[in-house]
Amino acid sequence: DQLAGYLARVAARVDAGGLPDTRIVATVQRGASRGDAERGLTPALLAQFEHVLQIPSLADRPRDILPLAEAVLARFGRPAKRLSETARHALLSMPYRRHNVAELQEVVSLAARVATDEEVGAEHILGGIGDAGVVPGVDVHRASWFRAWSRPGVVRGLRVATALGFAAVILLCFLAPSSMIGKTANAAIWAVWEPAVFGLFLLVGPVWCTVCPLSTAGRAVKRVMERRRPPPEWMVRSGPWLAIVGFIVIVWSERVFTMTENPVGSAILLAALVLAAAVFGFVYRREVWCRHLCPLGRLAVALAPASPTQLVARRTVCVSSCQTHECYRGTDTIPGCTVFHHPLQASQAHHCKLCLDCLHSCPHGSVRIQARAPLRAIWRLDGASAGVGLFTYVVSVLAIAMLLPAAFPALAEPLMLTALCVLSVPGGLALRALVQWLFGGESGREDTTVRVGFALMVLGWGALIAAQLGN
Repeated sequence: DQLAGYLARVAARVDAGGLPDTRIVATVQRGASRGDAERGLTPALLAQFEHVLQIPSLADRPRDILPLAEAVLARFGRPAKRLSETARHALLSMPYRRHNVAELQEVVSLAARVATDEEVGAEHILGGIGDAGVVPGVDVHRASWFRAWSRPGVVRGLRVATALGFAAVILLCFLAPSSMIGKTANAAIWAVWEPAVFGLFLLVGPVWCTVCPLSTAGRAVKRVMERRRPPPEWMVRSGPWLAIVGFIVIVWSERVFTMTENPVGSAILLAALVLAAAVFGFVYRREVWCRHLCPLGRLAVALAPASPTQLVARRTVCVSSCQTHECYRGTDTIPGCTVFHHPLQASQAHHCKLCLDCLHSCPHGSVRIQARAPLRAIWRLDGASAGVGLFTYVVSVLAIAMLLPAAFPALAEPLMLTALCVLSVPGGLALRALVQWLFGGESGREDTTVRVGFALMVLGWGALIAAQLGN
């Protein structure tokens, strides 16, 4: 009311000629209309303004996104950089619910700093920046036991040992499938390794990804030769579907070809996965296989929000103090983030594969590993995780479908198993549509759909473990 009175006196002096012609422009963070007394905007204050303009959020005026992004890039991109088509698509796909235009400026300016080439790609558009998705936890990266385990030399040794063991199992299954040692190696795959990996993803976190031999194969190829191509847009866009198909193929092959009794088939499957990771490591920069295509990696991502570990960074340090972002770009001795994930992406930290490189490359000590309460991070997710959310719905239905043959033996026939696997895709899509319908309304619909999908994945994990225990 005091401000309204002051503006009225100013207007009176202008009308009386005591002041030059004056225009006063005021902005508020949220929308208001004449007569709206909410958020401190009284009718008396609104009456002093001739026009009240409603400016839609950036997500509701997509035609403004790219021109604004180009302007920001021209300001912050030194040397000059340009937006690739994949980056443009990524910017148009962001929801901009946190800080509107300020969020766009933050995302584009950070992309200009982390991009090593003159072109900004989709992998540099880092949404989910900030502390909104961080669940309070206890720092463990300074504990003596964690420092001893996470030293670069120790991690490299674990990777080499795991890769050698994986290679030995594949060779034994190939060369001696009928012997006791070959059968034992095959049993280690399906009765020990796969159940353990599935279990670790939920109970501990994506620690298997830290030492995964597929990732090690890709890294080994990169040390020798690499084409360093950016991931194509179609691959980024279709990544969720490709991971779904890959996971279904693995489950289907395991049952239809009775992999538990077929060492050669198991060796072919594992060797194909290793070869795929190596080929993608040669063709593309960083680890496109792990980030977009790996079925087990996608399962780790789907279960990571429910796990008790998270990688976080201090936003004040990364945004205000750091200009080099070695955690993402890498250094002369430590590679950049292999899965195109910045530690600042708190709400998307489940994409992190815990390779721990950023923990050692960050010069400011901003990056840390936290232990948190299980399951809580699921309810901090938002629509930016919709691609992974699609995976959670389909795989949850698939996991339950794989338990049916135990109760109905007729469904164990190859044709029926194939039908169950195929039908899990429309079943997952129907379940997702049902959840969207139940939680109708535009506001927060996608966020709720994602959160429910990740919660269902915890139940799907139970079904997957139950099926694995049958081995």
